[in-house]
Amino acid sequence: MSFTDRPMLSTAKKIGCVAYTGIGTLLVLFGLLGAAMGDCADGADTSCKHGTFWLFPGSLIVVILGGIVMLWLFTRNGRD
Repeated sequence: MSFTDRPMLSTAKKIGCVAYTGIGTLLVLFGLLGAAMGDCADGADTSCKHGTFWLFPGSLIVVILGGIVMLWLFTRNGRD
């Protein structure tokens, strides 16, 4: 079976992919901005214990894994 023999995604699935990409991009950029600004003030006060991992690299990992799962679900009927 060649790649061209596979069925295309429906219009609703294409819109879902575009929406997921747009929302995921905004989420990751917001996390990048938050990680760049920092969540704690510099100084002797170390009472702030929030980690910035989930702001940028964590959110990017979650969006990529979500995209992989979404593509797997959208194309599973075409693989059978």
